[in-house]
Amino acid sequence: TVVIDTADWAERLCISQVLGGTGARGLGGQDDFGHSYNRLAEEYGTFLNTLSELSNVGLNVVFTAHAKMRKFEQPEEFGAYDRWELKLERKTSALLKEWPATLLFCNYKTLVIKDDKTHQVKGQGGERTIYTTHRPCWDAKNRIGLPDEIPMRIGDYPTLIHQICPTRISAPPPGSAPLIPTLAPPPCPPPALPLLPPATQPIRHLNLSTRPRACRTH
Repeated sequence: TVVIDTADWAERLCISQVLGGTGARGLGGQDDFGHSYNRLAEEYGTFLNTLSELSNVGLNVVFTAHAKMRKFEQPEEFGAYDRWELKLERKTSALLKEWPATLLFCNYKTLVIKDDKTHQVKGQGGERTIYTTHRPCWDAKNRIGLPDEIPMRIGDYPTLIHQICPTRISAPPPGSAPLIPTLAPPPCPPPALPLLPPATQPIRHLNLSTRPRACRTH
């Protein structure tokens, strides 16, 4: 499993790549006309394509990301409301939401209770919960039939991880190169030469072209 922690900090690295050598301090600016944002989307898209190659060979790719509040207005409705969105630029946020098969939103589940006597409103609860489907206040999706809400309990993590990241193939498909290349075993040294009996006459001439070469091992 490959984990990117976090998606917004990965975006910062892409922004540094886009701005490198330009002298600009940030995206946009005078006479930019949105070109830097387009280049950022291309850089982030290349990053996602690289991760897709890892997914194709059998690895699970997991992103974590921070969220932020943003005003949102429905085109067919009047008024705006707050909703949670990825802490990314709009174009890279759209790319990342489309790319995965499962998009989960994690938050504290808080119940708002109003006291009938004092008419005061209090928040109770605070259980950490994973939301798996889209709501007006956040984006979420899944294609594996997860329940709408999943409590985040430590004891349930093994089952939860198995549901979100099902077992993938442990080896690349036949005919494809392995993800981690393996080193070929070193060649076996040649058999040792037999010992020759001591010469009874001095050797005056030795033909080097017919003498076997010695094998040196490291």
